[in-house]
Amino acid sequence: MIISGLFFLTGIYLLSTLSADTARSIVTIYMVITGIGVGFSFPLLSMSSIHGLDMRQRGTANSTNTFFRSIGMTLGVTIYGTIQNHLLMDKLEKAMPMMKQFNPSGDTRVLLSQEARAHIPPEVLQKIVDALADSIATMFAWAIIPVIIAIILILFMGPARLTDQFSETKKAQS
Repeated sequence: MIISGLFFLTGIYLLSTLSADTARSIVTIYMVITGIGVGFSFPLLSMSSIHGLDMRQRGTANSTNTFFRSIGMTLGVTIYGTIQNHLLMDKLEKAMPMMKQFNPSGDTRVLLSQEARAHIPPEVLQKIVDALADSIATMFAWAIIPVIIAIILILFMGPARLTDQFSETKKAQS
């Protein structure tokens, strides 16, 4: 688990260094590193949530684990998405006070549509892209905090290892 957490921390840190000029291949590498950290943890967390439980309780433990993972992802995306949107709007308003003429509704998705981009001067469009990249990188920087908390909690999980119950039973019978 600790290796998974370190991969995840490394990936999130690297994603927090993104800018509008970061090459797509570099972003892909950062995402793969982050994905390795997350991907390793999913089966390990499932197994550790049922470790030591009676067979009748394992289904409940698995479903509880999945439920809280879903709730955590939903809340995380909502909270971080809202904060990122507000950061973006603040950065855009500071960089371009005339932004309201390009986006009177305040919907940031409109700014990246092909129709809107065609009417925005290149220097203004660059400010929009820079503000978007900066707001995304800032959110990844804030995401480092829960990752560090997760790594600390991983350290408290202890050194328990899964054992094969069949071989344990066989040894006990011998």
